[in-house]
Amino acid sequence: MTSKPTTLRFGIAGYGNAQRQLVLAMRDHPHITAAAAADDAQAPLDKFSAEFGGATFRSVEQMCKSPDLDAIYVTGANELHAEHVVMAADHKKQIIVEKPIALSLAECDAMLAAVNRSGVRLLAGHTHAFDVPNK
Repeated sequence: MTSKPTTLRFGIAGYGNAQRQLVLAMRDHPHITAAAAADDAQAPLDKFSAEFGGATFRSVEQMCKSPDLDAIYVTGANELHAEHVVMAADHKKQIIVEKPIALSLAECDAMLAAVNRSGVRLLAGHTHAFDVPNK
Protein backbone atom coordinates (compact mmCIF):
# COMPACT_ATOMS: atom_id res chain seq x y z
CA MET A 1 0.00 0.00 0.00
CA THR A 2 1.39 3.40 -0.94
CA SER A 3 0.64 6.50 1.04
CA LYS A 4 -0.62 9.67 -0.56
CA PRO A 5 2.23 12.19 -1.06
CA THR A 6 1.91 15.29 1.04
CA THR A 7 2.37 18.87 -0.03
CA LEU A 8 5.11 20.86 1.67
CA ARG A 9 3.77 24.36 2.38
CA PHE A 10 6.49 27.02 2.15
CA GLY A 11 6.58 30.58 3.42
CA ILE A 12 8.91 32.90 1.49
CA ALA A 13 10.90 35.22 3.78
CA GLY A 14 11.61 38.27 1.65
CA TYR A 15 9.55 38.52 -1.54
CA GLY A 16 10.47 40.42 -4.70
CA ASN A 17 11.07 39.97 -8.43
CA ALA A 18 13.78 37.30 -8.07
CA GLN A 19 11.65 35.29 -5.65
CA ARG A 20 8.80 35.23 -8.15
CA GLN A 21 10.82 32.75 -10.24
CA LEU A 22 11.17 30.53 -7.19
CA VAL A 23 7.43 30.65 -6.54
CA LEU A 24 6.70 29.85 -10.19
CA ALA A 25 8.88 26.75 -9.88
CA MET A 26 7.12 25.78 -6.66
CA ARG A 27 3.76 26.19 -8.37
CA ASP A 28 4.82 23.68 -11.01
CA HIS A 29 5.90 21.07 -8.46
CA PRO A 30 3.17 18.60 -7.45
CA HIS A 31 4.23 18.36 -3.79
CA ILE A 32 5.34 21.93 -2.98
CA THR A 33 3.35 25.11 -2.64
CA ALA A 34 4.29 28.69 -1.86
CA ALA A 35 1.60 29.22 0.73
CA ALA A 36 2.78 32.55 2.16
CA ALA A 37 5.21 35.42 1.81
CA ALA A 38 6.63 37.94 4.25
CA ASP A 39 8.22 41.27 3.43
CA ASP A 40 8.52 44.67 5.08
CA ALA A 41 7.06 46.31 1.96
CA GLN A 42 3.38 45.94 1.12
CA ALA A 43 3.58 46.24 -2.69
CA PRO A 44 5.43 42.94 -3.26
CA LEU A 45 3.05 41.20 -0.90
CA ASP A 46 0.07 42.53 -2.84
CA LYS A 47 1.61 41.13 -6.05
CA PHE A 48 2.22 37.75 -4.38
CA SER A 49 -1.33 37.56 -3.09
CA ALA A 50 -2.87 38.57 -6.42
CA GLU A 51 -0.79 36.19 -8.50
CA PHE A 52 -0.46 33.18 -6.20
CA GLY A 53 -3.26 33.58 -3.66
CA GLY A 54 -1.10 32.89 -0.62
CA ALA A 55 -1.19 34.50 2.81
CA THR A 56 0.97 37.57 3.40
CA PHE A 57 2.75 38.86 6.47
CA ARG A 58 4.60 42.09 7.19
CA SER A 59 7.11 40.23 9.39
CA VAL A 60 8.95 36.95 9.06
CA GLU A 61 8.31 36.25 12.74
CA GLN A 62 4.53 36.41 12.25
CA MET A 63 4.79 34.16 9.21
CA CYS A 64 6.88 31.63 11.16
CA LYS A 65 4.12 31.44 13.76
CA SER A 66 1.60 30.28 11.16
CA PRO A 67 0.44 26.71 11.71
CA ASP A 68 -0.36 26.56 7.98
CA LEU A 69 3.33 26.38 6.97
CA ASP A 70 5.78 23.50 7.06
CA ALA A 71 8.91 25.25 5.83
CA ILE A 72 10.46 28.68 5.34
CA TYR A 73 12.57 29.69 2.35
CA VAL A 74 14.86 32.49 3.54
CA THR A 75 15.56 34.79 0.60
CA GLY A 76 15.77 38.27 2.10
CA ALA A 77 18.75 40.51 2.79
CA ASN A 78 21.92 38.60 3.64
CA GLU A 79 22.25 40.36 6.99
CA LEU A 80 18.86 38.91 8.01
CA HIS A 81 19.51 35.28 7.06
CA ALA A 82 20.73 34.15 10.48
CA GLU A 83 17.90 35.92 12.32
CA HIS A 84 15.25 34.45 10.02
CA VAL A 85 16.71 30.94 10.14
CA VAL A 86 16.73 30.99 13.94
CA MET A 87 13.12 32.27 13.97
CA ALA A 88 12.01 29.52 11.61
CA ALA A 89 13.83 26.84 13.60
CA ASP A 90 12.35 28.11 16.87
CA HIS A 91 8.91 27.62 15.30
CA LYS A 92 9.77 24.09 14.12
CA LYS A 93 9.78 24.93 10.41
CA GLN A 94 12.05 23.17 7.92
CA ILE A 95 14.37 25.72 6.27
CA ILE A 96 16.07 26.53 2.99
CA VAL A 97 18.32 29.60 3.09
CA GLU A 98 19.92 31.26 0.08
CA LYS A 99 23.66 31.75 -0.08
CA PRO A 100 25.45 33.29 1.61
CA ILE A 101 23.85 31.50 4.52
CA ALA A 102 25.26 34.04 6.98
CA LEU A 103 27.78 36.85 7.30
CA SER A 104 29.97 35.31 10.01
CA LEU A 105 30.91 31.99 11.52
CA ALA A 106 29.21 33.06 14.76
CA GLU A 107 25.93 33.47 12.85
CA CYS A 108 26.43 30.03 11.28
CA ASP A 109 26.99 28.56 14.74
CA ALA A 110 23.78 30.20 16.03
CA MET A 111 21.83 28.83 13.07
CA LEU A 112 23.18 25.31 13.58
CA ALA A 113 22.45 25.46 17.30
CA ALA A 114 18.85 26.52 16.56
CA VAL A 115 18.17 23.72 14.08
CA ASN A 116 19.84 21.13 16.31
CA ARG A 117 17.79 22.33 19.29
CA SER A 118 14.49 22.14 17.41
CA GLY A 119 15.20 19.06 15.29
CA VAL A 120 14.48 20.66 11.91
CA ARG A 121 16.52 20.54 8.73
CA LEU A 122 18.51 23.40 7.24
CA LEU A 123 19.50 23.41 3.58
CA ALA A 124 21.68 26.01 1.86
CA GLY A 125 20.11 26.80 -1.50
CA HIS A 126 21.47 28.83 -4.36
CA THR A 127 20.94 32.55 -4.54
CA HIS A 128 18.45 34.29 -6.82
CA ALA A 129 20.22 37.63 -6.39
CA PHE A 130 21.70 37.49 -9.88
CA ASP A 131 18.63 36.22 -11.71
CA VAL A 132 17.26 38.34 -14.53
CA PRO A 133 14.54 40.56 -13.00
CA ASN A 134 10.98 39.96 -14.02
CA LYS A 135 8.47 42.72 -14.44
